[in-house]
This record gives sequence, structure tokens and C-alpha cells, in this order.
Amino acid sequence: MDERYWRQVRGRAIHILHSGRSVRKVAAILQHNEVWVHKWRKRLPEEGWEGLRGRSHRPHRLARRLPTHVRQAVKETRSELEAHAASSKGRT
Repeated sequence: MDERYWRQVRGRAIHILHSGRSVRKVAAILQHNEVWVHKWRKRLPEEGWEGLRGRSHRPHRLARRLPTHVRQAVKETRSELEAHAASSKGRT
């Protein structure tokens, strides 16, 4: 399902809430859990209708990124090992 579909579903949840239905009822109508409904209800006043867009779950940074000099050493070693393996294949 694409982003447009999910924005429509989230917008529908907000409209149903504004019509006076409870969070529990909206969750039942849309077949989602109540936490999901609360999430979008909270986001609307904070960010407006643009807040109903989905967000990436990708981390903003890598927690265990290796230092540049270590990454470079790994690349060089890997290249040497691959070159050695390739030259060994030619000898058999």
C-alpha cells in the first residue's frame, strides 16, 4: 500500500474523531489499535495535516560506525585477499 492510501486512512481517523466518536470506536472502525489512533490525533495539532505523512524508521545516525582509518584498512585488506584468491585460482 502506498503513502497516499495511508494518509487517507489517517485523515479518515481524524475526521471520525472530530465527529465525536471515541478513540476506541475509531480504532474498531478502521481495524487498528487505539495507540495508532492516539498517535495521529496527537500529531495533528503539533504538525497540522502534513503531520499525517509517514516517517522513516531508519536511524538518523549509525551508533557503531568505525573510524575512517579502520574502514580504509579493512577495504585494503579485503582487496589484497581477493587479489590473492584470484591469483591462486589461476595456478590450479
